[in-house]
Amino acid sequence: SDAAAKSPTILVIDDDAEIRYSLSRVLSSRGYQVAEAPSGEQGVALVKKGPPPDLVFLDVRMSG
Repeated sequence: SDAAAKSPTILVIDDDAEIRYSLSRVLSSRGYQVAEAPSGEQGVALVKKGPPPDLVFLDVRMSG
């Protein structure tokens, strides 16, 4: 495996800022790249704009 390989990216989509913050801290401390979005729409925009994340944590009870 390539030692310089980029660590996996996880996108956290949740309208609760505290949950996003907590998940981001835990995942970052374990070596993951973390992107955050406060809404489904913004999460979709992030995915369309850049390289797709390897995993998405999605709050299924959000408006939008």
